[in-house]
Amino acid sequence: MESTEHRFKNIQKIGVHSGWTQDLYHSLLLYSWSRFFLSYLVFFLFFNFSFACAYWLVPGSVQGTDLSLWNAFAFSVQTFSTVGYGAFYPKGDWAHIVVIIESVLSVFVTAVLTGLIFAKFSRPSARILFSKNILITQFDGKKTLMFRMGNLRANQIVEAQVKLMVLKNFKTIEGESIRRQLDIPVVRSSSLFFALSWTVMHIIDENSPLYNLTLKDLMDQNLEIGVSVIGYDSTFSQTIHSNCMYVPTDFIFDRHFEDIFTLKDGRIQSMNYEKFHLLKGT
Repeated sequence: MESTEHRFKNIQKIGVHSGWTQDLYHSLLLYSWSRFFLSYLVFFLFFNFSFACAYWLVPGSVQGTDLSLWNAFAFSVQTFSTVGYGAFYPKGDWAHIVVIIESVLSVFVTAVLTGLIFAKFSRPSARILFSKNILITQFDGKKTLMFRMGNLRANQIVEAQVKLMVLKNFKTIEGESIRRQLDIPVVRSSSLFFALSWTVMHIIDENSPLYNLTLKDLMDQNLEIGVSVIGYDSTFSQTIHSNCMYVPTDFIFDRHFEDIFTLKDGRIQSMNYEKFHLLKGT
């Protein structure tokens, strides 16, 4: 099981310039927080070191210091951040020109950085856990495809909707090999309040694209199951989504999931996420 973002990200797009430099702002939004701050730290050091070299190249351009490279760097940081302690100050046309350029660029960088941080903080995201395996087994007397999802947050995803599609290889009458996407119906496609766990099921009957398929058939057809979940986050009051892909090696036949709920007087008392991926008999 893997996320669709990771699944399609590794596909090479020939003839399209889609590197991070082509859409830098969007790429930075997709960075993890650790990678984002590391990238900014590298940029901050490089930016100020570059201007420090410009000050340092002209002796006497910064007053109040012996203008070592380190002091030039400190002066650049003060200019960039508009702190201005007053100990250092520019002197001469060269220093003033460099200060003006750095001040203009620092305002631009600060504005972009503020927008990025606000966008990353305000962007809602779902924390939905998908079971590692997808099962084909008997349930209530019917052959059923099933997997389960869990909401890792202590809130509700209101009016959650789930959709399934199957990707499989076909051959046309003309003998051409193509890969088709087929929607597959589920027993319950919506959940009014998705707060804990949700077992998604598809009945495998004569109309199902999975009908009479064995594990070998799944491998031969390179069959994949795509899952998309969308709903309304009760905390952010915004729409959120999550997805994943199940590949042939994720399918397990004739097994059932372990029970993860503890009941008392008919009410759920606890949900054990440590057993979320476990199967009965393991």
